[in-house]
Amino acid sequence: MSATKEYLMWLIDQGLGDQAGEIGFSLADEFFADHLDDEVAYREDSPGSFEFDVFVSRSFRDLRVAVPLVAELRLLDVRVWFDVPKEDPDESRFILYRFLHSAIRRSQVGVAVVNESFLTGRWAPHEFRGLHRHGLLRAVVLDGVDQATAFARLEVDAAPLVLDATALPVGELAAEVVRGIGWERSASSSRG
Repeated sequence: MSATKEYLMWLIDQGLGDQAGEIGFSLADEFFADHLDDEVAYREDSPGSFEFDVFVSRSFRDLRVAVPLVAELRLLDVRVWFDVPKEDPDESRFILYRFLHSAIRRSQVGVAVVNESFLTGRWAPHEFRGLHRHGLLRAVVLDGVDQATAFARLEVDAAPLVLDATALPVGELAAEVVRGIGWERSASSSRG
């Protein structure tokens, strides 16, 4: 079944079927956040079963910390899921959400790079809460936002590790993320 049909069926299940035309796709973010729960339920949680060590959650609109952090993590031989879309994510939300869900399912843990764009985005806060709810969120890297404000807006109380991107050079930030997520080269599958 297509994501669009599943979304419309979800609207009906929510008692919004009569208003579906009026609502349009305004609830799509909520639908796909709920769908993330289903995706994570089918994870095989043995360390060698994951294609990626880390899924990096971030805003597509502000990558100034995420891109160098991912590069440093990869230099440390961490298998990172990270993709920069070639088009505006709003143009193909349904395809993008399914793609992100699949990537989360194939990643052992999640790390979020949280900045103002992340907090005001339509999808990133849902993704963050989904990772947090399932115990997959292992580190939060704050970029220009304070922890109390960010966590209040994201509706969470705590995270296992919180780092300030403005306080550390990117190489040290990556090393702290690696320590914080408990990643070890021997725990990952062989890299050939």
